[in-house]
Amino acid sequence: MKGSGIMTENRIRTFKGAAVLLLSALAAAFVACDNPTESKDKKGSIRGFILSGATQSAVGRPAWVFQGDKLLATADSTGAFSIPSLAPGTYTLTGAALNHRDTVLTVEVGKGSDVLLDFTLGPDAVEKRAIGEFQNAVIFRSNPAWADSSAKAIYDGATGATIQQKEPLWDWNEKQVFVGDSLLDTDDWGQYGFRLKANTIPLRAHCPGYKDQVIVVKLIPENRIIVNFFMEPEG
Repeated sequence: MKGSGIMTENRIRTFKGAAVLLLSALAAAFVACDNPTESKDKKGSIRGFILSGATQSAVGRPAWVFQGDKLLATADSTGAFSIPSLAPGTYTLTGAALNHRDTVLTVEVGKGSDVLLDFTLGPDAVEKRAIGEFQNAVIFRSNPAWADSSAKAIYDGATGATIQQKEPLWDWNEKQVFVGDSLLDTDDWGQYGFRLKANTIPLRAHCPGYKDQVIVVKLIPENRIIVNFFMEPEG
């Protein structure tokens, strides 16, 4: 009986130890949930304004923030922009607007941080020119010979994928190119061209029956650039 008492006491001690460990684990889990800043996946953000250096007020719409050839944010009428859900790290960003030169800034985003960043842009008095045409992406991909062709070769050559070549002559659709909400050029033939005072801009192509396509381009002073759109059919 005495041995049985010792065994019971040992069991009680074992149960108590297990209970303490369980409570400790639950407490640690609660603390981790209650402190999201401890999460390795905590994102940061950047917000600020795109301003005119001449007036120190909003440059006016449209204005954008880019990372390389990716559009991250479009500013509102006050010049304000916001870029949420950024992984911690270093970002080199470009602030751009029509009639203004680009401004490039580098910023560090920490875990869970909200970084304030303002772009101040100088005026741009130099017109740049861009041209291009609309291609049916499916037909273009079906001809491997064009895969490594330059934009100029595609624009100048007969690829067999130019959209208007696949439309009845009496039913050509308008092909439109926009920057922001502003229409730059429209043509039922499928080639476009424009002149603009700006550096980095997002061009949006629209054609009925095809999905819109957006391409970020950098206009170059005293040089004509060629930007061809490869449109994916809807459906």
